[in-house]
Amino acid sequence: MKKSTLLGSIALFGLMIGCQGNKDQYTIQGNIAPVEEGKMILLLSEQGEAMDTAVVKEGIFTFKGKAENLQRVWIANAEKERLMDLFLENGKIILTINDSEKSAKGTANNDIYQSIKGKAEQLSNDYQTALSNLRNPDLDEEGRNKLSEQIEQSVNELNALIDANITNVAGVTILKNSSNILLRIREYKTGSYYKNIRTLLDKIPSELKEMVSELEITIANYENTEIGKKFVDFEMKDPNDQTIKLSDYAGKGKVVLVDFWASWCGPCIRFAPTLVSLYEKYQSKGFEIVGVSFDNKEDKWKEAIEKHKLSWIHMTELKGWNTSAGKIYNIRFIPSTVLLDKEGTIIARNPSEEELEKTLESLLSK
Repeated sequence: MKKSTLLGSIALFGLMIGCQGNKDQYTIQGNIAPVEEGKMILLLSEQGEAMDTAVVKEGIFTFKGKAENLQRVWIANAEKERLMDLFLENGKIILTINDSEKSAKGTANNDIYQSIKGKAEQLSNDYQTALSNLRNPDLDEEGRNKLSEQIEQSVNELNALIDANITNVAGVTILKNSSNILLRIREYKTGSYYKNIRTLLDKIPSELKEMVSELEITIANYENTEIGKKFVDFEMKDPNDQTIKLSDYAGKGKVVLVDFWASWCGPCIRFAPTLVSLYEKYQSKGFEIVGVSFDNKEDKWKEAIEKHKLSWIHMTELKGWNTSAGKIYNIRFIPSTVLLDKEGTIIARNPSEEELEKTLESLLSK
């Protein structure tokens, strides 16, 4: 009897050690279909580096290891085509990858992520569909209003979903992935585009802040260049290869329009005659335009300036969308404009042609 009890205790102790050991490592068991037998599956870091490989046997692949810290990873095929994401954390994670489902379950953060990820993706898709339909030129006012309401609803629901989960890694990940939607272009002029994100960022626990460090910089740039703030300076080369600064013109007693554009941008070129007309009308009264080009090719940039008679100040880095001033002012589309008063204060972002001329008339007719 004592021997039996002793053996039972030893077996139970061994089982407990085994269970405790499993908590210190991860096992990812993936069920994937359709896929050929013997195909390689990769475990990738968020930066795209291969962390491990596995081979599919009878529709199943397995990764094992120890997660030193929580991180987002990807399952990919041999060509590094990403199939799905999950959080790498110790414990047993069950993956399902097929034409109708992509899921990761079994550990705390993956379970939370799975419970909200599908809803977030659906809201994002609803937003994109409504926004695309809103661009239809044949829409009547009722149709536009209905689509605008759909966009508003999708964004508000997405914001609420993230807010309810902002203290966990799943919610922070969805915030990071959805920031372009929450920064709604149609609110760009009013300045309210970034404020929901700032509210969410302030709620994120300190241990998760690193995940959104780039988004923090983006929001800080919005805050630094909103209406009512002084301009933020930058420097580039002019067509004569001379270094010039925005501060050479802004805050010097002239009303300055900073025009972000490119020679390859059709809407920019169509907007050019309006600027030419305004420049001819108000330049002598104290109006200046500083064109900041998103071009990559110097010859195309200079040709467009000459061809379209853009006779104001021009500068560029020839870096396309990587132009530093574009990042400072968070330029998300071109043409984009920032209007500065005589003291260099930002008084408008992307005013309409009518609003721009009305403002110039008010400031320069005295």
